[in-house]
Amino acid sequence: ILLDQRGTGRSAPITGQTLEGLGDQQVVDLLTNLRADNIVEDCEAFRRALGAKKIRTLGQSYGGFITLSYLSRYPDSLEACFVTGGLAPVGQHIDDVYRATWKRVQERSRRYYELFPGDREKVRAVVKYLSENNVQLPSGSILTVDRFLATGIGFGKSGGMEDFHWTLESAFVANGELDYRFLVAMDRDHAWDTNPIYWLMHESIYAEGSSQPTSWAAHRMQQEIPALDWKKALANGDDIVFSGEMVFPWMGKTFLELKPMDGVAERLAAKSDWGPLYDTEKLRNCKVPVLAAAYYEDMYVEWRYSEQVAKLLGPKCKVWLTNEYQHNGLRANGYNILDLLLKMYHGEAAVPS
Repeated sequence: ILLDQRGTGRSAPITGQTLEGLGDQQVVDLLTNLRADNIVEDCEAFRRALGAKKIRTLGQSYGGFITLSYLSRYPDSLEACFVTGGLAPVGQHIDDVYRATWKRVQERSRRYYELFPGDREKVRAVVKYLSENNVQLPSGSILTVDRFLATGIGFGKSGGMEDFHWTLESAFVANGELDYRFLVAMDRDHAWDTNPIYWLMHESIYAEGSSQPTSWAAHRMQQEIPALDWKKALANGDDIVFSGEMVFPWMGKTFLELKPMDGVAERLAAKSDWGPLYDTEKLRNCKVPVLAAAYYEDMYVEWRYSEQVAKLLGPKCKVWLTNEYQHNGLRANGYNILDLLLKMYHGEAAVPS
């Protein structure tokens, strides 16, 4: 069964149209019920409806976060769990999560310039142009410097750097203006307009039973690191650092479809009564086999925190740690990854050795 989790796909997707007519607090109340704890309840409803005593699950990325919530609530319903790039940072404060992922983003930006050294000046040229001009995209949204740099979200997947490089190749036309094809690509490479739940709820996946609000954690941590200030980098001739899998308050001002939801986003960022997502005592030395692929240089899910979770889960958790793949390894080579995880489960592969 491939489940469209709450608020996505065919499960009453969250869009500007589906939220039309609701007040900001009504939307906040609705979205609060779309987190991993309730997604697990949906999974349990499917299991019971199918008459299955136990099920096996596969969780990629956020699916791994949901898996750990499942193990926290209904471990007896699970026969085995397979996780790819999704051993969540259980017990870590959201600020520390983003401090770690910003370091990964800095490294991926460095790798990008190492791979395409000629793009240093091209990136600087686009940033300078955007800082001096008001640029409207074909969709009607505004292309700001921050939005341009947010394209770095693709650097955490295989082929992402190459894709951006080829887009940047046609950034300008002969008269010095930004190429229309480049602007179309900038529209295409951001899915926030069509998937606003990502912007609205992303930081809440790190809010587990805390009395402190998330308060735009990625944005706050960005301001702690001088190297991430593109204005200073542009003025000093330094490399300009991109951003990654992060959400920012400025998105509600520059993405056309997000503007009506700006008030909702601010209320969610200020929310301080999020419920718990994990039960560390139930996760400790878990009796359910967990077979995980973890990516050493994952830009989205910090491996150091994943390692701590693996130790919490105990000897039944077996991890294949690799730098052969990026975060999208399951999509890039799903056959090989799942084949190895299944062999680990059946005792047919000596991983870990």
